[in-house]
Amino acid sequence: MNRKLLLVIAIVVLLLALGGAAYFLFFQPDSAPKRPGTPKPGVSPAAETSPVAQDAKPLISNAAISPMLASDGRAVLYFDTVDKTLKSVVASGGQPVILYTQAFQNIVAVHWAPTTTKAILEYLDPEKGAVFTFLDYGTKTLKPIPQNIASLAWAPDGRKIVFSQKASPGSSDIFIANPDGTDAKRVLAMGITQLVFHWPTASAVFFHEKPAPGVGSSLFVFDPQRSALRRLLENVYGLSARPSPDGKVVLFSYTADSTGMYLGLSSLPVPRNRLKGETEYLSASFSPAFAENCSWTKGGEWVYCAVPSEAAQAVPLPFTFWSGEAAFDVGVQAFRVVKGDTKTIKAPLGLDAGAAIVTAAEDYMVILNRQDGLLYSVKL
Repeated sequence: MNRKLLLVIAIVVLLLALGGAAYFLFFQPDSAPKRPGTPKPGVSPAAETSPVAQDAKPLISNAAISPMLASDGRAVLYFDTVDKTLKSVVASGGQPVILYTQAFQNIVAVHWAPTTTKAILEYLDPEKGAVFTFLDYGTKTLKPIPQNIASLAWAPDGRKIVFSQKASPGSSDIFIANPDGTDAKRVLAMGITQLVFHWPTASAVFFHEKPAPGVGSSLFVFDPQRSALRRLLENVYGLSARPSPDGKVVLFSYTADSTGMYLGLSSLPVPRNRLKGETEYLSASFSPAFAENCSWTKGGEWVYCAVPSEAAQAVPLPFTFWSGEAAFDVGVQAFRVVKGDTKTIKAPLGLDAGAAIVTAAEDYMVILNRQDGLLYSVKL
């Protein structure tokens, strides 16, 4: 083969290589690999929310978890994920206050007592998994809880806790104990797991199964004073619940079917006499919202919710919301449960709510923004 022919072949190969590269770079951008985290069709990407509105003022500079209204009705308790300390901040604004100077590593949740200076810290141990510690930051008491706890809630007076333990596969035992885990007494054995508890009054412990995709959940109420158990809801998809402070009504969110379509928010009256089924409330439906982003007023007449600006249809709900695959810009609405009234308080705020807390005076809502982890104050 002569040199001239070799030169022609080399030039042709070089031109084909350059042409292919140019075609790939400039004419087929869609064929390039998708970047990690690209949302599935129909799912709002968590990075895309509108700018934060001027009505929403940041209260803190470090990301927070586990916010809850303090007993004074004005401040919000939370865990600072950067300083690793327990803090509080007034909803109207001000300098955060450190409640306990010790830093805690690997905290995944803080379960605050509703009326005292007590809390239960939940953290991950590399060898043991989930571990719980009792803390009274008023008396500086710190004590490991010996019980193997799966989930828990505080009694309304802060003197007891209710918690579940995994029993045989697919079942749970439910106990009531002192906050440090001592004097535990089994009160129920249930053929369900992954329980979520709420204990608003001495005579009403509400619990339900944490939803799983394609599986319905049931909502129960248990009276520990009479050892009476009642099922309130059955086979509800995507269930989350928030009972009123007086235990007379439950606000719950759900999806229309097992596919996670069509988020809904409704109220369910709890019978006064749980044996006879009497009630003084009417059931009602409201704008679609996640129950965990709703906050009851002290008297239980109104409930304030961080409501998505558009109907949340990022299938399957609520799992895309919980995982962070879907983000929803929220405004604020208030629902009067007894009469079914609705009032819009704030237009969309540019916040992707992970929690929403209304003050006792109903003058501020504090929203945990999932985009940056900060607490924002919204004047109502």
